[in-house]
Parts: sequence; structure tokens; C-alpha cells
Amino acid sequence: MLDPDAAFSSLLASGPRPRLTWSGGGEQLELSGRVCATWAAKVANLLVEEIDAGPNTRVHLDLPPHWRTVVWALGAWLTGSCLVLPDDGPDATPAPDGEPRPVASAPLDVVVTSRPGPWEETWAAGRARPELAVAVPLPSFALRWPGDLASGWLDGAVDVAAQPDALGPVAAFRPDAVALAGAGWHAPFADVTRAARVTPVAEVLALAAGASADVREPR
Repeated sequence: MLDPDAAFSSLLASGPRPRLTWSGGGEQLELSGRVCATWAAKVANLLVEEIDAGPNTRVHLDLPPHWRTVVWALGAWLTGSCLVLPDDGPDATPAPDGEPRPVASAPLDVVVTSRPGPWEETWAAGRARPELAVAVPLPSFALRWPGDLASGWLDGAVDVAAQPDALGPVAAFRPDAVALAGAGWHAPFADVTRAARVTPVAEVLALAAGASADVREPR
């Protein structure tokens, strides 16, 4: 079972001990349990404040394997939201260039991406725009998005960092709520075996079990 509350509690309890390691982009970074929990809480608080996120909120993370992807996933799951995977299956990873890969036909409530330009193009072409769009800079120490953002975008560094460090009110955890969805399939928190090896599912499962997680840039 994927239990975001267990992962969050485990991170808080581990304090300054490293729990998440990120290697990629010329960086190697170790994040303590408390730092990971703080980032996840900030993400959850942002989602609740902006769109009252909870069960049935559909969040698409158009991000590569990265420590930010893990804390965004945990933050979304703390609210009870569902992560929507691309239509080409749970084993695929986001392409670095080109158009956003297709996602399940039902509308998205949130898009979180490191490449807002292609999304703006698809929305201009008639694809339904989500209620919330967030641009996430990938450099680990980025304080803001590099450059200007189109109207309607939140900055995944500035706007997340501005949220409280402590987790605010969120919906009660429901094991039967949908945690993951793709083209023609979905999985509740109680059974995510179909995508158990995919980032960020594997990492959150490890954190919930009290283990450490290691995220590496694909070669």
C-alpha cells in the first residue's frame, strides 16, 4: 500500500538524517527527512490553498526523475489527489523536448512541469487548460523560475517556498481513493503494484517503509 501519511511521518521522525539523494545535472544532493517533509508540506499547502485539492483532484507531473518530483508527488498524495500518468504507460518517463506526451482524456486539474512553453502551445491549440499550472525549475538551488512566465502560471520555487513549513488541514487518508491513473486504468492507494518501480512511486514507497531513496538522472 502507498501510504503518504506514513511517508510524511517517517520523514519527520528521521530529523536531520539524509533520506533522499539526488544525482543528476552535475549535482549530488542529500536531503534530510525534515527537509523532504517540509517541501512536501509546502506543496500540499499550495494545492489546498489554490484549488482545495483532495480526492478526485487530478495532478499531472510533467517532470523527469528528480528530488523535486518526489516531494511534489508526496505533497499531492498528502491531499489525497490522484497523479495522472501519460497515456504511453507507467514505465515511460517524460521526454525532455517536444510536445507534452498525451495524458488520459479526462481533464487535468493541475499541471506541474519543467517546460511550460510546450504546454502553452497545446492549450493555444485547443487542449483544455487546467485550473492550476506550475512551472518548476530543476536546478536544486534555484530560487525562482529563470525568466518570465505567461499569465496564469505559478512559480514552483517562489510560490511553494512561500507556503508554511507545517502541513495544514488536508483530507483524511483513504486507501480506496485513486492514487494513480493512466489510459484506461487506475490504481487506489491500497494497490499501486502496476507502477511500483516508477519514479516517484518507488521513492515514496521506500520513504513510507522508513528506508532512504535514491533518484538518479536517466542516462
